[in-house]
Amino acid sequence: MANTKENNILVIGNGFDLYHGLATRYIDFVDATSSKSDLMENPFIKTFQMMADANDGWIDCEETIYHIVKLFDNILNEKGAANKGRFLTKGLSNENMEIIKIFERYFVKTDTMLSGMQIAREFKNTFGEFDKKKFFDSIKSELDYTINALWRYLKFDLDSANRDMESMQIKSINPSYVINFNYTDTISKVYDIDENDIFYIHGDLKQESKNMVFGISDDSEENLDFVYFKKYFQRIQKRTGIIDRARFYVNENGRVLPVNLHFFGHSLGLTDSDVIREIAGMSDKMIIYYLDQSDYESKVINLLHIFGKKDGVEKIQTGFIEFKQIQ
Repeated sequence: MANTKENNILVIGNGFDLYHGLATRYIDFVDATSSKSDLMENPFIKTFQMMADANDGWIDCEETIYHIVKLFDNILNEKGAANKGRFLTKGLSNENMEIIKIFERYFVKTDTMLSGMQIAREFKNTFGEFDKKKFFDSIKSELDYTINALWRYLKFDLDSANRDMESMQIKSINPSYVINFNYTDTISKVYDIDENDIFYIHGDLKQESKNMVFGISDDSEENLDFVYFKKYFQRIQKRTGIIDRARFYVNENGRVLPVNLHFFGHSLGLTDSDVIREIAGMSDKMIIYYLDQSDYESKVINLLHIFGKKDGVEKIQTGFIEFKQIQ
């Protein structure tokens, strides 16, 4: 570590890769799948395409997965389909009905039900009862296929990072530790940071897609039916490791150095809120880098969601959270 009086830890998200010229937006991935017929058979990818088309090319894949999960959770529990094997579609939005149509293998319309659907026979046992394990194993398999498609896109279809876009702000941070929310190794290639000083919290591209975390936030609900889709569980299940807390308590001349967290290219989205709260609790300051006024406002809103209105405002007003525009 460099001889500094502070311990600088860098936290990077997808905006970091975008800054360096990589086509890593969700829409880039979704557009790449449109030319591959085998991928378009996957219901998650088909839903991504539908949502992108409906929103003029904008898509948040993880947010869409959350939408699908909440819809299925509602169908299987609140509507009692898990017990009866059937449910009414009256009251569902057009968007939700389109999602159900895309997942046609799982839900089929019946002639005997007015405005209703039932769970496909494939996911029932010999007594005609809902087979929860078979249903969720199949959905998980569909998600794994989606993650593998994302791995192939990032591994083989991306151009190299643009070294001409090297950020002087990143260089001045001179991080002792990097918490990388991306799967790519842009930070080590462009800034020559030792891989031992980089923690790939959502996995990397080295082991195909086996250790890639791609899912939704923990909404603290007791129902564990969809736990496989939650990032905190995937980090355990895929053994991506844990943040090295010792990196936050570096001694120099007999004293622990103040810890500055630098967020560069990270949206501060709710799917990562548990990690953000954890590392913020071990730090003395958070420096948030933003692109423009719109990005600044979006990050403020997300911080208020993560920390709560009262604590979020206090952290900003006391200077614990500081904002810097990306140069």
